[in-house]
Amino acid sequence: MKKCAFCESQSAVKDFCGCGHGATFGCSKRPACLDCETSHRRVFGPFFRALLATNAATRADSPRTRLLAILNETAAFYRREYRDGETVLASLRATSSFDRDAANFRLRISDVATRLPLNGGVAAHLVGKIKNAALVRAAEKLDDALRETCGAAYTQTDLIAELEARHQTVNRSR
Repeated sequence: MKKCAFCESQSAVKDFCGCGHGATFGCSKRPACLDCETSHRRVFGPFFRALLATNAATRADSPRTRLLAILNETAAFYRREYRDGETVLASLRATSSFDRDAANFRLRISDVATRLPLNGGVAAHLVGKIKNAALVRAAEKLDDALRETCGAAYTQTDLIAELEARHQTVNRSR
């Protein structure tokens, strides 16, 4: 019986992954279960496409820097679960979000993508990291807006009070 090349499942394994991202993940010639193929199509494909579409960073909070940090955190979390874990982390450490050489950046990210265990568990972790990053970014934007509105008198306590007030408003509207 065939095993999925990404999670080693033997359930509903197809001869080849048909996610449509074979050029990026090198998966089109490898057997894949439905869960991993779906993870490639719905999570990894859009994530890596977004990362590769970003411009070189010009500041520490740029989209490329944020996405690269999410990828690095995910790879670090799963580094013991795949053969090339330390190699992937070394490659990510050598990858700069400020790199203006698009071909070099694409090559490094594509290399990482082909070495990661692109399965459902890793996809769920990546989605969690993306959601957390979105919440952090929303809080930062709110913090910026409050600082502009309230000026120097604004404090961290004000931010917490504002977040709690907005949370209660959202809960009441449900």
